[in-house]
Amino acid sequence: MPVIQIFRNRFEKLIPNHSYNEIAEILPYIGVDIEELTPEYVRIEYSPNRPDFATDYGVAKALKGLFGDEIGINYWIPENDSITVNVEENVLKVRPFISIFAAKGLKLDDEDIRQLISMQEDLHEGLGRGRKKLAIGIHDMRSLKFPLFYKAVNGDYKFIPLNMDREVTIKEMLVLTEQGQKYGKLVNDTYPVIIDSSGITLSVPPIINGNYTKITNVTNDVLIDITGNDIKSMRLAASVIAETLHDMGARIIKGTAYYPDGRTSYSPDVSVHKITVNMDLIRNMLGLDLKPEEVVLYLKKSRLDANYENESIAAVVPHYRGDIMHAVDIAEEVLLGYGLFNVKPDLDIKLASGKRSERTKLDDLVKATAIGLGFTEVLNPMLVSENALKQVLGEDIMPITVEFSKSSEHNALRTNIFPGCIFVIALNQNEPMPRKIFETGDVVNLKENNILQEKRLCILEEKDGISLTEMKSYFEAFIKILGLDAGKINFVKNKKPYALRGFNIELNGELIGETFEVNPALITDLKIKNPVAILEISLDKLYNTIIKGR
Repeated sequence: MPVIQIFRNRFEKLIPNHSYNEIAEILPYIGVDIEELTPEYVRIEYSPNRPDFATDYGVAKALKGLFGDEIGINYWIPENDSITVNVEENVLKVRPFISIFAAKGLKLDDEDIRQLISMQEDLHEGLGRGRKKLAIGIHDMRSLKFPLFYKAVNGDYKFIPLNMDREVTIKEMLVLTEQGQKYGKLVNDTYPVIIDSSGITLSVPPIINGNYTKITNVTNDVLIDITGNDIKSMRLAASVIAETLHDMGARIIKGTAYYPDGRTSYSPDVSVHKITVNMDLIRNMLGLDLKPEEVVLYLKKSRLDANYENESIAAVVPHYRGDIMHAVDIAEEVLLGYGLFNVKPDLDIKLASGKRSERTKLDDLVKATAIGLGFTEVLNPMLVSENALKQVLGEDIMPITVEFSKSSEHNALRTNIFPGCIFVIALNQNEPMPRKIFETGDVVNLKENNILQEKRLCILEEKDGISLTEMKSYFEAFIKILGLDAGKINFVKNKKPYALRGFNIELNGELIGETFEVNPALITDLKIKNPVAILEISLDKLYNTIIKGR
């Protein structure tokens, strides 16, 4: 989690109507954690979902809202000027997007510069995923000649890197600079560069800026460039930076990027968006009997805008709040504006005896049966690798995926349990034979635009000579212990890419699972030494049948 340090004198300058102690007392109620509090400064940890908290200006804006000193959205529009960049064809396959804009009339001190650089790095790590998705350059623009040019060059291109006093090639820069050693691996052989009309090199993104445009405490006008491959993240980063520079007193100048196919993009985008929320939803979620005018006030104290219309709250979300996407987020902002310190415990305590539910009892019975049959329980996460799922189930599988996942190992919801069990077996080939494991857990599938979550049981056995006859006997053991009628079970041959041979299992004509021998090609690919047979069944469907029959 990112941490920023804010000095007492900065708070006293930005929030003059309240003492340092008052500010420190209310800080946690804007959604940050205090890491360290001293008489001279405070260190706070904030969520990466709130990149606007990367400087004291963003934190002060939220605090002034909660204090009631300044509420609602501070609307502004960027000015027009000839801040342009021409994108060349050869850079589109390297790092295809660029946004630029300018901030003029700044009066930067050393602490402002430190915080700008700190915000830049926090955005790199959070929204930028270590500069993979986006990289930001901040430049002194007083001597720049427009238009700029964004193009790709080879490693022999020469420029003066940041904090160096001589010209070197990009290849040399990758070795000589800390940034080159750390971020050079993000680009291969061909490197994007930003230059101005006089030939000055502003940046070699996502690695390092040029030294010619280094900002100092005499810098009044700055140019921001954002390059990357994720336009949504880039827009949010531009919004956060532009809002911060505007809060610093700058005039924000709109930038334009011209692409070779005729497209044009503008930055920053300061447009707001609306989310309409029913009043009853807000009241029920928060457990507070709030009036519409109170909800409107609390949203404004959270630095949103709102009005009441048709039994609903129309909330207006500022351009830099990329974390607000749903009605639940609006309810959370109402609570923050109401003040978490105003929430009082209201427990309606009733004496009652707890007991296990019928499904929990059946879960325990299933697990006890599997253990009694000699199987060892394993536990895999529901979030799995989409590539691993397709390796087992085939390329046609379409799992529900996670947008902007931080890890390719956890970017999809599993559609079946057995792929994870197969990988467990593959990673434990030195364990004694026979290798027998089981798992119970949820899977998620998309059917006709409906999301279906289902609890299943998977058992897997690896040994020489394993057959479907043994899988069928294991299944019958579960059916018997659960008290179901085996006469109503049918096995119907199926054909799946991951199976050598297999059967669908039906109960009263309803598909409840399958059993199969794993395709030898998959076994060989995963370096499993012996044949593998699998049984996977829907526990939810079995439990529903049992509970209905009682």
